[in-house]
Amino acid sequence: MPYHPPELANVVQELVRQVQALTVEVRRLHRGRADDITAELVQAAHDAMAGRIFTAGELLACSLRMDAAGTRLAVLLTGRTVRSTGRLLATSADKDADGLVLRRVGDERCGALWCVSQTRKPA
Repeated sequence: MPYHPPELANVVQELVRQVQALTVEVRRLHRGRADDITAELVQAAHDAMAGRIFTAGELLACSLRMDAAGTRLAVLLTGRTVRSTGRLLATSADKDADGLVLRRVGDERCGALWCVSQTRKPA
């Protein structure tokens, strides 16, 4: 069995920690930008819910309104159930969509609670 100095274990542990940190950062950056459909959904949710906390069911109900926001949501959510709308929101979460971001802010009996907020500008 080859000899390994004790310092080598410390170096290996530090390298593993750095690789783990870089992996987390790469995943965050990869997930950070929204595609066109996600950006459209986040913008439509922002327009319809006006800074309120909402559930997937409430967002789906907004798609029945006879206004511009309701029509826009109706186009995006046609044929979706509350559950499939919730899954769509979950895949759209935490992605920058032209200065807006959809965030999961909690849970309640009927599912997740969501809000759309502005992303912070770098200082």
